[in-house]
Amino acid sequence: MIGNSFACTKNKNEKPIAKLSQPEPNDGSGFYADEDLFDEITDDEAPGLGILVRTDFSNDEAWGAFLAKLKEGEDEFAPPASREEGTGVDQDESPASGSTSNAKTDDGKDDSDGSSDRDSDPIISILDPSPEVRPYFSEISNLTALRLLNDVDLRKLTIPPNTKRFNPPNPIVDYDGWQEIYHGKTLWIYDATSNRDECARLVSKRSDSYGTATLVCQPASFVHS
Repeated sequence: MIGNSFACTKNKNEKPIAKLSQPEPNDGSGFYADEDLFDEITDDEAPGLGILVRTDFSNDEAWGAFLAKLKEGEDEFAPPASREEGTGVDQDESPASGSTSNAKTDDGKDDSDGSSDRDSDPIISILDPSPEVRPYFSEISNLTALRLLNDVDLRKLTIPPNTKRFNPPNPIVDYDGWQEIYHGKTLWIYDATSNRDECARLVSKRSDSYGTATLVCQPASFVHS
């Protein structure tokens, strides 16, 4: 039985007294308090435009070359100061020179901490599972990746007049006029094909037109040819 439970006690000359005992919380608070292993990269406030998910582990050399090209592409968009190392104040320079590189604000925090952290944040986060976790990511489907790293939602479809309905019903296309969509970071999938064409697969979180699936995948290159 769901709800409050009661226990009654009674003495000889007393009326029954109902004692209220509270049931275990059933409001999902335990779920929300649970730590997500991927919060660092999937949270709305996490840095970066999206997540590159490695799902093929057969060719470390190709994966390393892909990451190197990705780093080159990110460096093209990095601020000049973050691309140049050693451009700060000379270590021998005296404090009287007016350097503000270590200056602190009135609240005692380093004034440069916020901006320097933002400059060093990656444009695309990398999810390269550790060896013990790789079996769970090996060759996973695009839908599995969305369900693992994004939040699921439903939307009511707008079906154009005289349009033949999708059959058989499918939740990621059309199921009784509703479609499964996702909210969260953009996902790129690095799979076995990526070892050959040096492209990741961009996974859509919702379709653009009726009759197309939510997880349509398109090759995407992060560097200029």
